[in-house]
Amino acid sequence: MIKKPMYFIMLAIFLLSACASQPADESDELSTVAGEPVLAESSESEEDPDELICRREQVTGSNFRRRVCMTRAERDLRRQETQEDVLRRRSTNDL
Repeated sequence: MIKKPMYFIMLAIFLLSACASQPADESDELSTVAGEPVLAESSESEEDPDELICRREQVTGSNFRRRVCMTRAERDLRRQETQEDVLRRRSTNDL
């Protein structure tokens, strides 16, 4: 009869340890300055629009990260579209 509580305690510890979040793998992440990735490569690669850049990004509503790969041109286009969308929303809110 004394062994049953021990099993429940061990089960509780096991379940809690399974729910623990995983530490981020820092070797895959790029360092950032003001939210922008900083590449540790040579300066000539910064000009290549076809260079593939991979980053690990946080998934909204989750503790997991996913790897997102885009060319420099695709990232610049996405950034520009986002800025235009923000400006468009601001202008419609001012009316």
